Amino acid sequence: MINKAISQHQSWAYLSNTWSKYIAPPAKPCPGQLKIFSKLITRGKFSFPRKALILGATPELRNLVLKHGFQVTVCDISIDMIKAMTQSVIKNLRYKEKTIVGDWLSINLPSHSFDLIMGDGSLNQLLESTRVKKLLIKIKNLLSPHGILLFREVIRSSKKTINKFRKRLD
Repeated sequence: MINKAISQHQSWAYLSNTWSKYIAPPAKPCPGQLKIFSKLITRGKFSFPRKALILGATPELRNLVLKHGFQVTVCDISIDMIKAMTQSVIKNLRYKEKTIVGDWLSINLPSHSFDLIMGDGSLNQLLESTRVKKLLIKIKNLLSPHGILLFREVIRSSKKTINKFRKRLD
């Protein structure tokens, strides 16, 4: 019998070694999407120091906000995922990151403490609409008054399903 903890750790290690080389959009953000996010971030009216919360460990999002001078908090339920994806984060900027291992719905952070909250496929990880609603309420509380929320969600379905998804967000 294979030890589950070892195999999970090995799978994240494998993912980190192949992420930059073999993983491509839409599995990760494409340069065009990052350019759009960059323009939106540049237009923001942020406090100083600028603080960003990344839901998940997507290195492209982390690199983007680090390049824009943000202090970054990375939150993911898996320490192995955070460690694996950190290998693809710009080395000389990693010191500006803080990590939180935990469920996004149960983390305790001060209200209005982030200028920017980003996620890549984050809502897809929450399988129940009640959990999506709870997360969006939590995000609203965590964002500063002029804060920006940027999520990238991949949806492959009919127009009917996309409209249902929009209703869930409303």
